[in-house]
Amino acid sequence: MELKLYRDVFKDITSYTEKVKQEKYASCAALVIMKDNNIVHEWYSGSHHFEKGAKKIDFSSRFNVYSTRVTYVGLAIAIAVHEGYLDRKIK
Repeated sequence: MELKLYRDVFKDITSYTEKVKQEKYASCAALVIMKDNNIVHEWYSGSHHFEKGAKKIDFSSRFNVYSTRVTYVGLAIAIAVHEGYLDRKIK
């Protein structure tokens, strides 16, 4: 099945991401959506911090996301167990 990408297809998720950024008083937000190992949407907003002269974020910006890493690893393990790639009885 071929996915046709239209310019506004990611408008809602991009707007939502900007809204959350403002609600959480974050200095920046980034959204990258991939399909079939290709980037199909990129969006960047804000700067690295709130101080004067802060660099705007872009594709090369780095973020510390330690708190989310455990969630993703747990999800990956749960999917692997569910799909039979891992046996949960092995210790």
